[in-house]
Amino acid sequence: MNFERWVLNDTQDPNNTGSNQGAEHGGALQQERDDDSDEEALELEQRHRVARERQRLISESLADRLSRYRKDKEEEDVCHVCKQKGHFSGFVGSKYVDCINKPCYICSNTGHSTGACPFKLAPQLYCTKSEDASFDGRGGVLKALYDRESGRRHLRKTVPPHAGPYTIDAAVVKIHARRTTCVAFHPEKPSIVLSGDKHGHVALWDIDKCFERTVYTEINKWLTNNIVYTGSDRFATSSYEGTVKIFDAEVGTVLSTLVSANPNGWHNVEEEDKAGRWITMIGLDCSTSSGIVYAGSNKGRLYVLDQRMHEPAHEVHAHQKKKLQCVSVHPTDDYLLLTAGNDYYARVHDVRKFGENTLQHELVSFEHPRVINAAYFSPLTGNKIVTTCQDNRIRVWDQWSLAALSDNGAPSREIVHSHTFNRHLTPFKAELCPHDPTERLMVIGRYISEDYNGTKLHPIDVFDLSTGRLLTEMVDPNLTTISPVNKYHPTRDIIVTGSSRSLYVWKKDESSHEDDAVYIPEEEGPSTSAPRSGRPCPSGSRHFILYDADNTSSSKKSSKRKKP
Repeated sequence: MNFERWVLNDTQDPNNTGSNQGAEHGGALQQERDDDSDEEALELEQRHRVARERQRLISESLADRLSRYRKDKEEEDVCHVCKQKGHFSGFVGSKYVDCINKPCYICSNTGHSTGACPFKLAPQLYCTKSEDASFDGRGGVLKALYDRESGRRHLRKTVPPHAGPYTIDAAVVKIHARRTTCVAFHPEKPSIVLSGDKHGHVALWDIDKCFERTVYTEINKWLTNNIVYTGSDRFATSSYEGTVKIFDAEVGTVLSTLVSANPNGWHNVEEEDKAGRWITMIGLDCSTSSGIVYAGSNKGRLYVLDQRMHEPAHEVHAHQKKKLQCVSVHPTDDYLLLTAGNDYYARVHDVRKFGENTLQHELVSFEHPRVINAAYFSPLTGNKIVTTCQDNRIRVWDQWSLAALSDNGAPSREIVHSHTFNRHLTPFKAELCPHDPTERLMVIGRYISEDYNGTKLHPIDVFDLSTGRLLTEMVDPNLTTISPVNKYHPTRDIIVTGSSRSLYVWKKDESSHEDDAVYIPEEEGPSTSAPRSGRPCPSGSRHFILYDADNTSSSKKSSKRKKP
């Protein structure tokens, strides 16, 4: 049909000029349309190609992300403690998640996590109260006469005085070059605090005048373990240098060296230490009446040192070639000496028998399951013995002389507390309050941190020795490091803490009216001051005097980072 029309038109126009022109014009239009469609097809194909490539990349990225997520998830589900899959252990924020296959870190029992440990919620569990805490005062005059005639003392129920709350009153930050190892007080100058550090330096700080401090760097060459008062302005130090030295606190000069256990001197310390021959001095105490200094070494030997002599008066092998960690002189009978060491024993000695060639000087020994960090007589009467063991137990003997007569010598009570550590720290020691007439107050730092609404803090605990109850815990948002060194002032109602390189003074908050609510008798229910997770973070002390003794340390660190 179209062909015939074309033929007819062609015959009607012999020259065929119009048809040729129309054909040419139509062909141009058709060609233009074809070109446009080709460009659109190419552009569309290019878009599809880009879209497909983008989709492929997205798919591969999602697959890679998914595989990486699965891999990370598998790694998270592997416990880093027991190396088994299916659970996680470690810190989540400020909270620590325990491994479900391991015993509780605090009490070493199974069946619960560390956060839900019953001893953490109520440390007085299974503690037998002492007689002075359980005596109800009944019986009247006849009961008192019977007790007197039968040799028993008249007991009265006592309440620990000034158990808290405490707030930080003053602090000196970075007073030491390395971590604080010990704290002591000047009995004749109550405002002076002495402290030692890992480098062997000894610092003097006036807590009444916060900005006055002095650091003596030439007393010891290595870690200062203990500082004790020996009379006048003189103090004795025991150090890893292997020496016991007497120095003048006023000018910082060494007056005498009572013992130097390493004959080859400090210059051969590396060779001697590698060979196991280097001797360090650790435990230290001094008799206030006779002035005799007692020191213990890492080889288990006890040195009796007279300040008038240049060599030990006696040298006794008290603990079987193990560290002698602590020495404590009886406050009233200075011939009685308490020592504790790494051989798992706390021993009471009679120093009057040290010259004999037998072991008759040892009166009684109390066995422990692990290393003993410290062992002390009670500061006023010496009737009690308190030990700090690395099995997270504080053991108390109310009448150690009577316990010595029993078959097993078991303690009167065991207080479960977190003070076992697995890092380079000064050992935790339970320190008694020297001005508490009831001899019931005790302070010790806590190793495991507590969660205060996302803030991780390490409290300092004050216990009642007679019941094992936690009376108060001292925390401050300005103090975030672990505080292993804590000591009561001998006359003032303050506590000095050594944490890292700094010193803090805790003072009773006079504005608080909770004095009557701090001590809660056990019959009235569990202690409300026991730690709880997720508690509100305490506010900082209102009167907090802070002195930065080394304010250039931050600039030094930043300058070191800039170096290539």
